[in-house]
Amino acid sequence: MKNFREQAPQTKSISFFDVPEFHFSKDNQGFPYFHNYTKNLGVVVLSLWFPTGKLAQKNAFIAQAAFDLILSGAKGKSEKEIMKQIDHLGAAITNDVNDWGSKITIRCSVEHSKNLLEWVEDHIINAEYPEQEVLHYIPVKSAGIDRRKQTPNYWSNLLARQTLYKNHYLGITGDVEDVQTLTRDEIFAFYQSEIKSSGPMLVVSGDCSDFLFSELLSIHKSFFSKAFPLANPFVKMDNPLACSNASVIKHTLPNSSQVSMVLQCHLDKTEPKVNFQLSLLNMVLGGYFGSRLMQELREKQGLTYGISSFFKPAFLGKTWTIAGEMNSENAEMALQKTLEIAEQLRLEPIPDDELERAKRYYGGLFRQGFDGPFSAASKTQSIFLQNLKPDYYQSALKIVWETTSEDLRELAQTHLNANNFVKILSGKV
Repeated sequence: MKNFREQAPQTKSISFFDVPEFHFSKDNQGFPYFHNYTKNLGVVVLSLWFPTGKLAQKNAFIAQAAFDLILSGAKGKSEKEIMKQIDHLGAAITNDVNDWGSKITIRCSVEHSKNLLEWVEDHIINAEYPEQEVLHYIPVKSAGIDRRKQTPNYWSNLLARQTLYKNHYLGITGDVEDVQTLTRDEIFAFYQSEIKSSGPMLVVSGDCSDFLFSELLSIHKSFFSKAFPLANPFVKMDNPLACSNASVIKHTLPNSSQVSMVLQCHLDKTEPKVNFQLSLLNMVLGGYFGSRLMQELREKQGLTYGISSFFKPAFLGKTWTIAGEMNSENAEMALQKTLEIAEQLRLEPIPDDELERAKRYYGGLFRQGFDGPFSAASKTQSIFLQNLKPDYYQSALKIVWETTSEDLRELAQTHLNANNFVKILSGKV
């Protein structure tokens, strides 16, 4: 029988890619916006990017509820009536609530973009938050949390975050009780102070000409006259004081036959060169199917269904996470092997052929990250939130291809110390 893995084609080596700068623009009145035009697409994505989020809430889930219910009633119309018009025009609307920088996004056809933006913003600015809609929202939201609490993955991620950031905002989490005590008054108060009176940025991508965009911006400014603040919200905030824990924290979940394993550590902000090299190191560790964690734990030893490592932003720094799921009898061995692989990267240089494969995959993934007409908006927002320069991505591939095994070994010695990771096993333990 043929071994198709061994006969897989070589990936193309991408060593250069002409990356543009990513930045916001301003109109002649100094009003910030983002506009990226792709001709003949037929589709437009309109986002209202609000300078607020969970950081501004007094209690857990208030910000989420305020955005979830923002079109639940306005100007005497019910949620059904508001959404009926959006559906009639063939649009989809979603929200994304973050620590700071929360979005309401409309995906629609070009021909209906002006009508939809006006319809949605008119009802946002006149939102009423009917009491009956809040009362209906609470049990639905509570049930969703209760369902997630039955899974090992929920508890491993929750305990990792609470342990790692126990002395910081990032370690504060809510529970069902916080949802059940939500009131219409506190949700509406958040809406009035953080949404209605704020200055959301209009972010437009897709088939939107300059003329159409000027019309959309005019509509937007008729509802929100306050300019979006172009000052990074995290610069003056205290850096997280991450707390490591040498022991393994175990959480037993009744009626579970599986285990979720999560390891996390915090990294403070690093310079761009180190950022890209850390991404390459993570690629070798657990960032793709050919990584050491996947090949050793899943392919060779069959200890896990899947395992990976990745970074998530944590204010101006990042959280480094290793996560996998396995049968309970394999959990201890999987954790031990994970720690051994991390330690091996600290002690031994990566073989040239392994590093070459990781670089090729990095190059392809990097290039893919700029595909499509809507990627530029998210890149620009990310650069702003991480307080980076507009040309941040332009040096990435050059740095990665010049990185040596010794560079990554030294980086691993500094950042990939198992003692800096909190270690959680949740499920049948």
